[in-house]
Amino acid sequence: MHILTQFLPFVTQYSALGDLIDMARYFAIVITDGDWLNDWLTHLPTELAPHVIEVGKFIAGILF
Repeated sequence: MHILTQFLPFVTQYSALGDLIDMARYFAIVITDGDWLNDWLTHLPTELAPHVIEVGKFIAGILF
């Protein structure tokens, strides 16, 4: 088993780090598929999501 897979449960228990991981997953989908309204938005705090969407739209607009 990969070391990061073993470490991930400990990281996600801390909210801020978990939010960063979810945001990284969101942007990974935006970069690979251009889907700036992907499901990872539901994992982000409601205060953060609108700002992440705007950045996601910007990135998708450049790449796709």
